[in-house]
Amino acid sequence: MRIILASKSEMRKKILQSYLPELEVIPHFAQEENFNTDIKKYVINNARIKAMEVAKSHPDCLVLGYDTAVYCEGKVYNKPKDIEEARKMLRAQRGKIEYICTGMCFVNIQKGIEIKDISITKVYFKYISDSAVEEILKDERILNCAGAYNYKLEGDLYIDIYEGEKENVVGLPLRKTLTYLQKIKVLKNVAI
Repeated sequence: MRIILASKSEMRKKILQSYLPELEVIPHFAQEENFNTDIKKYVINNARIKAMEVAKSHPDCLVLGYDTAVYCEGKVYNKPKDIEEARKMLRAQRGKIEYICTGMCFVNIQKGIEIKDISITKVYFKYISDSAVEEILKDERILNCAGAYNYKLEGDLYIDIYEGEKENVVGLPLRKTLTYLQKIKVLKNVAI
């Protein structure tokens, strides 16, 4: 079965292709929902919207959709629109506990498969100086990252993980993804 990642995320693609070399990537252009009050429903619904948009054109494929948002003190931080919004986000988040929430939806229309789940990683965004914020802003990749920070899997100066998967901080709940792919028999013999 062909597997398609419905995402524009280079990090998701890179991580998943290490397990699924034949993975195809077809970016979605779906209109996402706006946040209401339930962060869990919000990211799961947006993951489903993304997966379904691509699956409609590829009904015989397994399409993987994800949506990540940062939830902090009742506010949702998605990808910033520009550097100024990123600056405001980073300043608002510093010194706080946050929850990185990634909704996931796997769809194969032809086989009637639709799996939805969520992964939440609790992190502490360290209190950083204004000059450290400005240093982060030099990396334009932050404009493609929920919460405006480009977390590095090999270690990060600004984020401490308290609970959950570190891969989820970059928008890919890897253990859950691999578990589901094994359950639906598209991936075999992978240590999780």
